[in-house]
Amino acid sequence: PSPSPSPSPSPSPSPSMLLSTIEVGKEREGSSERKPVMFMLAGFPDDHSVWANLADEFKVDYRVVLACLPDYDKDALRKKAGYSFDEVLGKLRAATGVAPVNMPLTSDVLAGAIIETVDAVTWEDEKVTLVIHDWGCFFGYHFAGRRPEKVEAVVALDIGAAVRPPKGVEKAGKASSLGKAKNTAKVLCYQLYFAASFVVGRVLGSTVATYMMLFPFMMLLKYTAFMHVRGTYKPECTLSKPIQAWMCYPYYYLWRDIFRGRDLAPPFPQCRTLFMWGTKKAITFHSKSFLHKLKDTDRCAYAGVEGGHWFFLDQHETTVGLMKDFLLKGHAFKCAPT
Repeated sequence: PSPSPSPSPSPSPSPSMLLSTIEVGKEREGSSERKPVMFMLAGFPDDHSVWANLADEFKVDYRVVLACLPDYDKDALRKKAGYSFDEVLGKLRAATGVAPVNMPLTSDVLAGAIIETVDAVTWEDEKVTLVIHDWGCFFGYHFAGRRPEKVEAVVALDIGAAVRPPKGVEKAGKASSLGKAKNTAKVLCYQLYFAASFVVGRVLGSTVATYMMLFPFMMLLKYTAFMHVRGTYKPECTLSKPIQAWMCYPYYYLWRDIFRGRDLAPPFPQCRTLFMWGTKKAITFHSKSFLHKLKDTDRCAYAGVEGGHWFFLDQHETTVGLMKDFLLKGHAFKCAPT
């Protein structure tokens, strides 16, 4: 069943809040016990519906709050230029009635896209378990770094945090270095192409850019198993939509800010962390240093799951089993594929 909206425990934020939320598994009326909160943040190009099956598995043990990036639950952007990281931060503060805070515009404020949203759907003393995927990982890691007192645990799907190789580690051989260079080139290729698609959409219109640039490119990625682009694994939910050029605004603002010299590296979480990634795709979004960091950190776990970027859709039972082992049983497994 599709999740249905319900009121948040704190004062309802303004309708202009950029991150819309849907809540499932709320407490029974009159109950004195509060369920722990699971905050699930989707990435490109998903709306809340991508979490429907996982939310159904955890609604008994958690109050599950589903969220997606600004306007990803709409048919078009409300703002033609899209949303930069700083605009998301400022507008969310204004929307929730929170007084502005003077902070330098560094990477630790980029999690503003979810800071006030999490505050709006939780009690002051409540922590959340973050379940994040794709761009949700980018903002989720920054949120965990910015507000560690609000995060109980992190479950990150397919996107790793930035971790520098530890000192004293031998340099990779030629084969490993070549593989890393190829992977980096693939990431640059598709991200810059998505950024360009957004720019073309602003000039010629999103529909033109979608048919002229995105559709041919996405077909190429699908048939080369680049990421096992969603299509084969599309969930059975009417809220899911095809990828459109206007949805590419995060890539545009990412590379715009990188070219301006901003440090956007997502920090390693300072809490219990489970990382899972799809092993059947031609590109990876995490480093060996990240896995080594997880391996050397108490109460952290990682596992490779057979599948693509959206492995949690077609490998549902495996994903749920690993999450429950980690979150409910406290297992800290380290099972990377050989």
